[in-house]
Amino acid sequence: MGEPEAVAAIKQGWVKIGDTMFTVVPRPDGSCATCYFEEDEHCPQMALNICCTGGNVLRLKRD
Repeated sequence: MGEPEAVAAIKQGWVKIGDTMFTVVPRPDGSCATCYFEEDEHCPQMALNICCTGGNVLRLKRD
């Protein structure tokens, strides 16, 4: 299981990293495809925790 903050974000369905809001989207195949951070060399630690806890990706949250 991941960090408690990651588990809480997954349950809520969203997370704020820096000043940006993201929707947590299930990705059980473990692929980074369609993740906001897909092209980044290094993902923020919170993003990694969320992605590695149950297989998820992050997308920009739309209002």
